[in-house]
Amino acid sequence: MVTVRHNRVFTIALYTFREAVRQRFLSVLLVLALGFIGSATFFLQFNFGGSELKFIADFGWGVMFLFGSIVAIVTPSHLFFSEIEHRTAMTLLAKPLPRSTFLLGKLVGVVLLLAMFTALLVSLLLAILAWRASTMADFEAVQSAGQMTLSYAGCALMGMLQFLKLSLLSAITLFICSFSKTNLYAVILGFFVMLVCQLQYLARDHWGAIDFLPLRYAVLIVSKVFPNLQLFNVGEALLFRTVVPMPLRLVGSIGLYGLLYIVFFYLMAVWSFRKREI
Repeated sequence: MVTVRHNRVFTIALYTFREAVRQRFLSVLLVLALGFIGSATFFLQFNFGGSELKFIADFGWGVMFLFGSIVAIVTPSHLFFSEIEHRTAMTLLAKPLPRSTFLLGKLVGVVLLLAMFTALLVSLLLAILAWRASTMADFEAVQSAGQMTLSYAGCALMGMLQFLKLSLLSAITLFICSFSKTNLYAVILGFFVMLVCQLQYLARDHWGAIDFLPLRYAVLIVSKVFPNLQLFNVGEALLFRTVVPMPLRLVGSIGLYGLLYIVFFYLMAVWSFRKREI
């Protein structure tokens, strides 16, 4: 029974991945993201006094999150409602196929797509950083003095955290799709929730200073329910290791934080989708 369910999940995930790859907008976003990261050195003219390599890295992570979040929100929403509109979901669920298996297959398929998307961008960013580091005599001098090292393994770890963050956005979007009536509503609400998650740390830090009691508790709920996406922004600590490197257990804690929220929103999506009439 478990094997059959795993086969169903894999089949739906593979179908979802193939359908996502065929979308033209994904190719456009990927080309744009690769183009922006590839031309990161051109934007160095906007770097006012900071380290060149740090600017390139921050620029790369920003591009990755910008275009990755579009993929993570638009893709699951489009594919989900495409299944509903073309009655494919009704055919699958009538077999019978558990709704939890259907949603899990969709989520796994999008996660595979995000893994490919992130891997390509991280590989390009790594190549550019390695190239710029090899041509910078001052950076090599700093490296030899033991003050700073460029960690390629740290860049790979940061890429994994970016991948988890984008996967979390997809899980949130899937939950929104489970009760939304239209694709447009799900996409707009998905980007709104992403903005809330980006600013969640402000609610966590300042909720106690709000005098209006109902608003204070509303802000407190936001700080507890929505994930803090800012926790994943540790690229500088991972990529440029100084005398005291970032502990790997802290990276593991951030990764576990993301995984738990992915499971939470997947379970919420299952609970909501079971109540929905198709």
